[in-house]
Amino acid sequence: MYPENLENENEDDSNLGFTNSESIRQKCGEIIRHKEIITNGHGSNNKDFVKDGISLILYNGTYNEKNVYLKVYYEKEVGKGNFKKAEKEIELYKFFSEFRNQYSFIEYYGTCFYKNNDQKQNIMLVMQIVENSLKNYLENRSVPIEEEKLKVMYEDLVNSFEFMHKERVYHLDIKPDNIMIDGNEKLYIIDFDVSVKDQIDKTRSVTVKGQACGTKGYAHPDIQKILDTKDDTLGYHKSDTDIFSLGMTFLHMAILSEFKNNLNLDENKNLLNTAIEKVKYNWAKDLIATMLMSRNKGVINWEKVKAKLPGNKTEEYNP
Repeated sequence: MYPENLENENEDDSNLGFTNSESIRQKCGEIIRHKEIITNGHGSNNKDFVKDGISLILYNGTYNEKNVYLKVYYEKEVGKGNFKKAEKEIELYKFFSEFRNQYSFIEYYGTCFYKNNDQKQNIMLVMQIVENSLKNYLENRSVPIEEEKLKVMYEDLVNSFEFMHKERVYHLDIKPDNIMIDGNEKLYIIDFDVSVKDQIDKTRSVTVKGQACGTKGYAHPDIQKILDTKDDTLGYHKSDTDIFSLGMTFLHMAILSEFKNNLNLDENKNLLNTAIEKVKYNWAKDLIATMLMSRNKGVINWEKVKAKLPGNKTEEYNP
């Protein structure tokens, strides 16, 4: 059941008994009262996190006379929801919002805590709305993206994901669905619910075992193997995973409807190479081919990727 009846709105969540409440409050930025938010229509069910006892529902709405995007985490049973995913995502949206003018991030307005009639806990993330996804944008195009426009899009995304990695954050589910595009064709990275942030006081783990998430067609082959075999003893390299998935996204942007969702599989390397040859611009073809070399652990990094962007100094590289 979606959390639609929200009579028990909060002025302050300090007495609501929220799981992880104090931890989340320290990271949530501005606390927004529920009566300040108007939801438009029924929400759409996006994801269930069974192990955490929570689900996710999305709304469009209004806050402070702005149209906003509302992402609501709500527990399935009273008092049994683990909101650690919400805590992490709030922290990331809030942090990256501060750099939205330099990179492809949206503005984060604040967080709303409330309980609905049956006393189930809800945490609402309130953020800038961007109506169109890159996926829809690509599906509705019949001609290739203009070269200069593609250069800007690629460079903005490379710089933004490189910045995330410098901050020890790995998205782990890069795909056109998780990139939004506005009327000026500016791009925005969204959905950090499966992202990983390395802790500064711990040794950085380059390879992760198990706990894989990804999307067929875009996922790194190592991720795809874990998803297909459900073998949690297999591992993946976090940086390689993002570079590969971004490379597959760039390929989709370059060849549009000719992109197929099985090109990321190891057994389809020849099909992938054929698809890369369909890329119209030579520099883009070279860039994408370089990024997809990240299927091999530790071979490609952001410096090698950026060297392939137009206008950057060419770097000698022999794999």
